[in-house]
Amino acid sequence: MNSITVSNLTKRYPTFSLNNINLDIESGTVMGLIGENGAGKSTLINCILGLCHPDEGLIDILGDPGSLTLETKQHLGIVLESAMLPDYITMNDTNIMMKHLYQHWHPQQFFDYCERFELPLKQAFSKFSRGMKMKAVLAVALSHDAQILILDEATSGLDPIVRDELLDLLLDFMNTENRAILMSSHITSDLEKVSDTITYIHQGKIIFSAVKDDLIDHYRLVQLTPDQLEQIDPAQLIGLHHGEFNIAALMEIEHILPDYISRKPTLEEIMLYMNRGLKQ
Repeated sequence: MNSITVSNLTKRYPTFSLNNINLDIESGTVMGLIGENGAGKSTLINCILGLCHPDEGLIDILGDPGSLTLETKQHLGIVLESAMLPDYITMNDTNIMMKHLYQHWHPQQFFDYCERFELPLKQAFSKFSRGMKMKAVLAVALSHDAQILILDEATSGLDPIVRDELLDLLLDFMNTENRAILMSSHITSDLEKVSDTITYIHQGKIIFSAVKDDLIDHYRLVQLTPDQLEQIDPAQLIGLHHGEFNIAALMEIEHILPDYISRKPTLEEIMLYMNRGLKQ
């Protein structure tokens, strides 16, 4: 069963288009969304959340196609880089406000998160650090029985310790069956830690959407000599980088010869080398 299905989604702007996006996010999985700035990640998330309306295509969330009903919205936990709580409210105020917004709001769970995150209950949100603000928004997202978490650059700008803590919370969230997470981030190492599948968007198009482990196992980063490079069919080179002292290439594992020096690439390296190949 899919928690989110995106079918033939197109959204046009004067200088950018999201083109024919097809995506399945299965229940019980975490999908990481990668791509350079302006690739279309936030546009896709905004369409899923109903913050902008697609020109073509259909989005189905928990069996609710077309438009988000109030009931469906109750099951979404949202953490956006730009969407914060009002500056003047406190965590105590937030609890009161959320009780009127969510049918299944759990005050004790919310305050447990506040204690775990060391968030002061009576201090205005404007006084929080960025890390504290993201923790506060995540505490809200995790305290109303959400079935789907949608995070857009939620770990951006946070120090490694705070990021690691937030990622552990996401893994805890997935311990309950039939939940799903869609997480966009430029920090690919974070996605490598928590994601089951990875989708790469480039210039408004999906380049790949694949199981993370299969994806990493499918490629190798190869160190080549100039002579070796001359003997390789250019079509076998996913992406190429001429360094000062060596030549590196991303290749499918089936094309790797025994005398090549190679290793598994990171998710970031796969994206970078594919991007180089797309620009050639």
